Amino acid sequence: MSSKFSPSAARTRVTLRKGIYNFPWFVYILECQDKTLYVGVTLDVLRRFKEHNTTNKCKYTRSRKPLKLVYREECLDYHTARNRESEIRKFSRKKKLELIDIGKDSSLRKAGLGIKKITV
Repeated sequence: MSSKFSPSAARTRVTLRKGIYNFPWFVYILECQDKTLYVGVTLDVLRRFKEHNTTNKCKYTRSRKPLKLVYREECLDYHTARNRESEIRKFSRKKKLELIDIGKDSSLRKAGLGIKKITV
């Protein structure tokens, strides 16, 4: 009786679990020049923010420069960050702006909500 999964496939899954996917990932929101909001995930928020402003890698932000980093949120791992990104993308603009305002309130950050805002 043959197995559905080969040993090499099992090793690959283990490697991915131990790889970059288990580091803390960040969900971030950029405000574009036309006041639209862009939501993304990355390992390094500042590097990605600079890429958005200086390169044409991202089709959405390519024609909407300059950008402002208005929100970031640290997540446990890649999958948590992608799920949170998906959740935030489904928010209305009003709800996204409320989330950004919560991130600006340092008293809530001190309360341990894990929401962090950085300015560049």
